[in-house]
Amino acid sequence: MRLSNKLVYELRPLGRKQTFEDDAIPYLLLTVYPNGKKLWFLRHRTAIGDTLISIGSFPDLDVPSARSKVKAMNKYSGEGNQIQGLLEREKSHLSKAQAQVSLTRMMKDRNGVQFRPNPMFQPKKKLSSHASDVMRDEQDKRAKESRKQELEQIEAAWKTYQKGGDLSILIPFLRNELFSYHPMPFGMGEAISAVLELHLSSQHEDHGDDNHIFMTYWRHTEFKTGVAPLLLEKGAVDECVAFMEAIGRVLSHEVINTRLREGYQDWRQKNAEKLKKSEKVLKSLMSQADDPGEEISGSPEPY
Repeated sequence: MRLSNKLVYELRPLGRKQTFEDDAIPYLLLTVYPNGKKLWFLRHRTAIGDTLISIGSFPDLDVPSARSKVKAMNKYSGEGNQIQGLLEREKSHLSKAQAQVSLTRMMKDRNGVQFRPNPMFQPKKKLSSHASDVMRDEQDKRAKESRKQELEQIEAAWKTYQKGGDLSILIPFLRNELFSYHPMPFGMGEAISAVLELHLSSQHEDHGDDNHIFMTYWRHTEFKTGVAPLLLEKGAVDECVAFMEAIGRVLSHEVINTRLREGYQDWRQKNAEKLKKSEKVLKSLMSQADDPGEEISGSPEPY
């Protein structure tokens, strides 16, 4: 959306972080935190991943000032064309994710609504004998009792899975397609999705996602402290989750934790020289963000 001072003033905090893009300036992001704080960020692309650079807070830095600061920073980064192309791809990912969310919300709203056909357009029912009525009533009664028993079995299996985490307990219900006419218990869909997501992530490597995750984690650990983390830092993992959500690649904490544990150290060693160059470029950009009037001597070394 195209941001304005009036629009940003009217933005209200929710129970989670909200990120908005300014259509006027590529890569200018405004994040609204649950505590009401509003911060400006510039998304910067490097050879081994993207990172977010804080450029100020609103209203200390209003919309025109934020745009001017980003223009000054982009003047020295020399990556205008690359940023524009990446921005268009991210907008496509975000529009697809928003369409999926809208469809899911519509299906939830319609869930449980019973279709009632107009009697005028229904064929007339033939009069049935008393014996047929009794048989039909008995069949309906048995079908209702069977559905009740199936629901009880599903609830019992779900409680057992929550205690032990054994997914094989739920496989018979999935194989028999019981969920095609029975709703899943609350949380079951998310649990099955998480297991499938972990399985797929272990079978298919996505270097693009890994670079985003690892670069964000490095940015919020070693780049800030200068010390390699020995254990996973929860705050940095949260930033990885927020960054992937902002670019339309929503991944759970569990998936990101797994990828960091399995691949971060190898990625860090493999890209040690590139990280040193990225550190120099990022520090020069952050220095320019603090003082946009100060020129950076020379152009960043390509990497």
